[in-house]
Amino acid sequence: CSGSPRDTYEPEAYRQYQSLSADFAPKVFKEPYDRMAPDPTRWPILVSKIKNLGRDFKGYSAAELKSIKAQVLVMMGDRDVVRPEHAVEMYRLIPTAQLAIFPGGDHFMLWTSPDRVLSTLVPFLDAPVPEQK
Repeated sequence: CSGSPRDTYEPEAYRQYQSLSADFAPKVFKEPYDRMAPDPTRWPILVSKIKNLGRDFKGYSAAELKSIKAQVLVMMGDRDVVRPEHAVEMYRLIPTAQLAIFPGGDHFMLWTSPDRVLSTLVPFLDAPVPEQK
């Protein structure tokens, strides 16, 4: 949604995010990057670009979100870095949205609890697409 990143993220999470060092490299992210990147030494550049994106992106307007026609699944953990209220706002604005908030889920839930994520994601992806009016 529109607004500053400070409105989207939990305040402490935003401060931590903006203070990430160029060598920030959790194994869950860095190992696949090292395997796939043409030049793994460019990792610090990626970290910098991601930090800038998180700082500079102004979001989408309510009108833009309301215009989405595709089926959308807004998923997050209630312990993620993004405020749950932000996910609920997106859910309410996107006409075809579904919402899944996982109790106790954090930003790394996809790696720590993939079965929880997939048990919601797979049925959404497998569902027939409703006819548009």
